Amino acid sequence: MVISTLIWGAWVFSAPQAAAQTLTPDRPALPAISLTEDGAMSLWRNPANLGFDRDPSVAFVYGAPLDASGVPATAPSSLALATNAGPFALGFTHQSKLTHPEWWTVSSALAIPFSDTIQLGTHLGWHLPSGADNNFFTVDAGLGWRPFHWLGISAVGYNLGVDVRHTDIEEQVAGGMTLRPAQNRIEVGAEYRYFTSPDAALPAYAEAFVRSQPVEGMTVRLGVNQLGTIQAGLEFGFGGPSLGAHTRIGSATGSAPFVMGSLTDNPDTGKFLKGGARVPEIVLNEPYPYQPVRSFFTGAGESYLHLLGRLNDAAEARDTKAMVLRVDWSPFSFAQTEEILSVFDVARANGKQVVVYLGEDTGNSAYMLASGADLVLMNPAQQLMLVGLSAELMFFRDTLDMVGVEPQFARRAEYKSAAEGFTASQASSHQKEQMNALLDDMSGRLVARIAKGRDKETEEVSDLIDAGPYTADEAIAKGLIDGTAFPDEIHNEVRKHLKDKAFFDENYKSKDSNSGWKAAREIAVIYVEGVITSGPSGQPGFFGGSQTAGSETISMQLEQAKNEQRVKAVVLRVDSPGGSALASDEIWRAVSKVRAAGKPVIVSMGGVAASGGYYVSAGANAIYAQNSTITGSIGVVGGKFSMSGLYDKLGINYELYNRGRNAAMWSSSKPFDDTEFAAFDRMLGDIYTQFTSKVAHGRNMEILDVEQVARGRVWSGQRAIENKLVDEVGGFFDAVKRAKIEARISENAHVELVSYSGQAGPGERLMSEGVLMFRSALLGGKQLKQTVPELEMFHQWQTLSDERVWALMPYRVDVR
Repeated sequence: MVISTLIWGAWVFSAPQAAAQTLTPDRPALPAISLTEDGAMSLWRNPANLGFDRDPSVAFVYGAPLDASGVPATAPSSLALATNAGPFALGFTHQSKLTHPEWWTVSSALAIPFSDTIQLGTHLGWHLPSGADNNFFTVDAGLGWRPFHWLGISAVGYNLGVDVRHTDIEEQVAGGMTLRPAQNRIEVGAEYRYFTSPDAALPAYAEAFVRSQPVEGMTVRLGVNQLGTIQAGLEFGFGGPSLGAHTRIGSATGSAPFVMGSLTDNPDTGKFLKGGARVPEIVLNEPYPYQPVRSFFTGAGESYLHLLGRLNDAAEARDTKAMVLRVDWSPFSFAQTEEILSVFDVARANGKQVVVYLGEDTGNSAYMLASGADLVLMNPAQQLMLVGLSAELMFFRDTLDMVGVEPQFARRAEYKSAAEGFTASQASSHQKEQMNALLDDMSGRLVARIAKGRDKETEEVSDLIDAGPYTADEAIAKGLIDGTAFPDEIHNEVRKHLKDKAFFDENYKSKDSNSGWKAAREIAVIYVEGVITSGPSGQPGFFGGSQTAGSETISMQLEQAKNEQRVKAVVLRVDSPGGSALASDEIWRAVSKVRAAGKPVIVSMGGVAASGGYYVSAGANAIYAQNSTITGSIGVVGGKFSMSGLYDKLGINYELYNRGRNAAMWSSSKPFDDTEFAAFDRMLGDIYTQFTSKVAHGRNMEILDVEQVARGRVWSGQRAIENKLVDEVGGFFDAVKRAKIEARISENAHVELVSYSGQAGPGERLMSEGVLMFRSALLGGKQLKQTVPELEMFHQWQTLSDERVWALMPYRVDVR
């Protein structure tokens, strides 16, 4: 097909028509772009293409002919300005021609998706030629179809229904095709135009285009048509803005060439010159969830993986000299902090300087993050709150006894202590054992990482933690930080450290760019975030809380990844304490179906992937976790609260009428009797057996070996690797690399990471927006930085109120 297109272009150029068709005044003079190209200038070529690449962009083009001395003449001339925000675009043109009056046009366009690969678009032009009472409107309609990553097809109708006798412009239709044999490196296109008016001087003609990027940031354009016109252009990108010079020569332009200059701003533009002096500056002051939520009053914010990607790009880019992180809030789990620190290690290995400024947050997590930097600065008015880790467990049994509520729970096994807060007044010996082991591991990671970053012995760091907190001067004297600075002094301090000029980029890759074309190979990134529930995924409640991971939503996304040919592997990012055992099993089955289809599934664990969070991970090809990831908790728990004592105190009487021995076993008005509890306990045991057997199958372990590390026991990632529950220490990008290996994709091959949004119904979306609006009104648009633990626990239990058996971690762990 590529060869046939090149032959078509040669025929176009070698067979010019005798009659030359001049450009009609409704179209500005544009560079050599095909009908299938997107961006702001597609407003005048094919408005449907605005829907493929929704990145905001701006384009300005000015053109004029050269006179005999080679100087651009003042007339005829063409000026065009266009901008788009997503699928909507606005444009303005002014043309001055020798054979037409001065002509002004205001344009607007909108693209509407018909499917994932088909876009429909319309363009409305308001024409204002010189003269009285001769303004009029024209309408264009376009279709864009990109069925493959290498093929694009377009069809456009221009000036539909216009009367050429009164407007001096003509109705025409056009169809075109673009081939991309080397994706963004080269595009070859051909198109055919037909004038519908029987009085048209030329019924039809053909054109051919070639667009190539021989090196990053440089674009070469070439176009020929049957009118005998040749177009050529050269553009240089500067990481967003780009400058271009273009020319058009042929019988339609007269003997002198028509020259154009273009200035565009598009996030897809590469960077031709790389100076190596850029310093990305990133402020940490958001929650950074995996799936941000947008409301009417607040933007969606930045996702955690997008932040991690920005840091990773800065660590590996050729044009960055250093990176600066200003920490106003470190909302990360210890495992996420370790993941970011591994990016710091890459940056420093690549010769980049890493600077961390501790502003409002100077706690354990924030300082652990800062310890991986070359230079640590702190606000002189702050204190370094490096004091070590602590844990608190809450027990409500005495309160429940006071009000007459009896908790009745069964579990598998002795370490599965999720219900102990209700069934006991203090922690069991098994709970104390695993809690102390977990704190030992996490505290050990904190000490080890600080010792590595600050070049100290672990014993010295332990002593420093025991003696904390510290004033800024004390922290400097102890070698914990390198200096102090007020926020407006950071740049000067960094320049002193770099000993060179530096350009601070506060918006470094803050927005994702999209080429508008499907990639040849994709890796689907699917999130299991928050409590696992049956049904669709849910949004945080009024008092905050986390996302809920609905088995219906996640299974649908896994099914979509399984069926999409471009998707070669799946990375399942799990950051969940578990939840419903049934919902966890449904997600596990969806994972197994993806693997059965021949596509590898790699799990990347976040801060916590325990109980149900481990259940959904167990069937993957490989599991990656950080040393501080909380995982395991292979066990189940379930039960109910008998309210009979409370009802007696309140004078409430119940009468039960049953048909079936155990029909009323879940009634809150009575406790389990022995027969009912035995039936429930038997059911719980069967679910536990399913859980452990699936872990044994997925991890290629003997069931007895699984039993030794199961029994509800919580493990750190470090110990989980020793117990063969996790394969490797690593972060998200390590999981992506493993996914490429398992899918037999070359290490250097380009792979697009794609994610799927949940399909919440309109009622759920409306309720979510209402909650966010109410919160914004009360909080002034600010996000809750930290939810109350008791309310978070209540939110989890409320979410699981309809479930009978839970695969839920015993406690929530926050490290600050």
